[in-house]
Amino acid sequence: MRIPEYLKRFTYTPNDFYDYMIAMEKAMAGDLVLVLSPATLANSAAAVNAAVGGAAEKFVRTVMVELQAADGTVHEWYTGELAAAVTETTAGDGASAIEDSATKVSLENGRGAIDIEYTGAWSGGTKQVETATCAGTITTAGNAKVTVTAAGMTGSPKAISFPVELNDDAAAIAAACRAALTADADVTGMFDVSGEGADVVLTRKLAVVNDDTLNIAIADGEGAGASDGVTEAAESTDTTGGVAADTQTLTITGGTILGYTVTNKTSKDTLVS
Repeated sequence: MRIPEYLKRFTYTPNDFYDYMIAMEKAMAGDLVLVLSPATLANSAAAVNAAVGGAAEKFVRTVMVELQAADGTVHEWYTGELAAAVTETTAGDGASAIEDSATKVSLENGRGAIDIEYTGAWSGGTKQVETATCAGTITTAGNAKVTVTAAGMTGSPKAISFPVELNDDAAAIAAACRAALTADADVTGMFDVSGEGADVVLTRKLAVVNDDTLNIAIADGEGAGASDGVTEAAESTDTTGGVAADTQTLTITGGTILGYTVTNKTSKDTLVS
């Protein structure tokens, strides 16, 4: 048991004093963690642009900064300044700055706040959309397959079997294909699955740079139990090209506190449409 924890059992000194001492012990052992809240967020580009075009002529987001121990205890003994900087990646003329052009954030009793001002035009990007169109009529019931190729997707290129029935037309083949894709966690972790009639559509969940490798290939299965009658479609159509969303990032430099190097932390805003 730590000495401060032991002493607080027997004296009338406020427990806050001993909690303060315990936090100091943790800090002296190097238990120092910067915490930024929110660490990530997704502001609406429309809301940002509306604020910029309004009377204030800017959009402001606030980030809370705390110096904590690993268990979440705030180091209330700490009062000081930490270096702060902002960067942005935009398709247009979006820009960001810390209020009053500040380059530091002040922490008092381990806590501080910093306001980031957005100006100019901001974009939520465009989600990539890929479409495959099924064709054929099933003459032998069995398993057809769809193969999804996507940069960064687990298992890519990933072949997924799906059952089709005798006399299924293109729309029925597509419906079975969509059901199989919807049931696959790797696919749905990156894409929303949709489509009507003979179409199978994958839409990126996030607006990112266009993936030129993205493809949906549909064909009969292989080996025992394979279907027959699916018209092979080796290549799909890039219906809508992906454009990365604008981002704004705050970086707080931890620096050296009590001789220990405190890891830098960021708060990143990825705009959404």
